[in-house]
Formats: sequence, C-alpha cells, structure tokens
Amino acid sequence: MEQSTRNRLLLLYELAAAILWAGILIAVAVVLQGTPYFGQLLPILSGGAAFFVVILPYSLAYELSRLSKR
Repeated sequence: MEQSTRNRLLLLYELAAAILWAGILIAVAVVLQGTPYFGQLLPILSGGAAFFVVILPYSLAYELSRLSKR
C-alpha cells in the first residue's frame, strides 16, 4: 500500500473515531447528568476514547510501516 494512501486511511480513522467518541461522551453526559454515576463512568469512557483516538492509530501506523519494509 502506498504511503499517502496509508496516511489518508489513518487520518480518516482518527477523525471517525474522534467524532464517534465525542458523540458517545456527550450522550452519556446528557443521560447521566445529575446522577452519581456520571463521575464514575466518565473516566472509563475517556480511557476507551483515548485508546481508539491516540494509541490504536499510532500502533497501526507502526505496524503498517514495519510491514511495508519487508
């Protein structure tokens, strides 16, 4: 796979994941507003969002670059 195509796919993934997780966090905030569960659930969801928006794309980019060097 060409480098520019890989970069575009990773950028598209990051944008889609960020939009999706922002929607999830906002929806949960609206539903749980005023309940004692909001403070407990927000760190859990934020960890999931951080994984899918930050950690996973860079892991994928590393693996793709490693595979393309073979």
